[in-house]
Amino acid sequence: MIDFTKQDQKNQIRERLTKSVLVLKFQLSNKRTVSLTGTCCSELIPSQDPTSHAGPPNNELQVVWDLELNQWRSFRWERLIEVTDK
Repeated sequence: MIDFTKQDQKNQIRERLTKSVLVLKFQLSNKRTVSLTGTCCSELIPSQDPTSHAGPPNNELQVVWDLELNQWRSFRWERLIEVTDK
């Protein structure tokens, strides 16, 4: 099992998100497992400022553009279960 809370794993996934679309499977706080198809690739994100409603940076969270819902979403690294290429 991959430990997604390690900094090198976070960096690898962040790098992949800036270049491609990934399917991220994670657990919500209510223990439900969900998947999202997301990216941080600027060519795939509508022009809007993701920081306009953001609080201070939080290394425990990752914000991604959900391509299916067309909105920003986030997940906690410790709840990430699986990452696959789209």
